Amino acid sequence: MKLNTDKCKTVKFDVTVSGVDVRDLVGSMKLIMDGYEIGLPIHIMDNTVSVDIPPLSDIIKGDLKEGQVIDAKLELIAGDTYIMPWQDTIRIERPITVEATITEIIDDIKEDVKPKIDVKAILDEKVKEKKLEKPKIVKSIIKSRFAKALG
Repeated sequence: MKLNTDKCKTVKFDVTVSGVDVRDLVGSMKLIMDGYEIGLPIHIMDNTVSVDIPPLSDIIKGDLKEGQVIDAKLELIAGDTYIMPWQDTIRIERPITVEATITEIIDDIKEDVKPKIDVKAILDEKVKEKKLEKPKIVKSIIKSRFAKALG
């Protein structure tokens, strides 16, 4: 049997009882680990015994490791008679959990995060070699304004 450390589980056993009335039975399911026994109450109805196993992380303190094996047994008592109709091992399953919490929220961003565009002009080699002259119209306008200013 496998048990997830963080989940509840109900285990049901079919039990054939003879020589005693089922209503006279009492008992528990025992989980045995590191020399300690944890007794879980059972429910008996007709020929069925059920036990609700709470999350193991709630009842066993300490670090339960993935794949760890613990012993388990079902104990029944009828009057002065002790009966152990089931005994086995339970393999521990640890779920993988990831939890994230916000540690800081920054409202002011010091640098503007804007896309940057670099533009490079590619000139034709012939254009680079030509010297650009001022248009003649500009020269004549300058001369005429200078002449009017003088006189």
